[in-house]
Amino acid sequence: MKKFGVILFLLICGLVLIAGNALASFIDIEGVMMGVPEPAAMLLLGSGLVGLSAIGRKKLIRK
Repeated sequence: MKKFGVILFLLICGLVLIAGNALASFIDIEGVMMGVPEPAAMLLLGSGLVGLSAIGRKKLIRK
């Protein structure tokens, strides 16, 4: 029953299973992909890790 729900969900979203693991979409998205400059990516990653460590540290201190 769970597989039926997954297949139904994929069909509703416009996705079709084709020949095993291949997945095709009927949604055509046009646009230009722009890369994130390397320093900005490292800054985002670093600030995310600092934020996660601060949250973890606060939870550890409260226990």
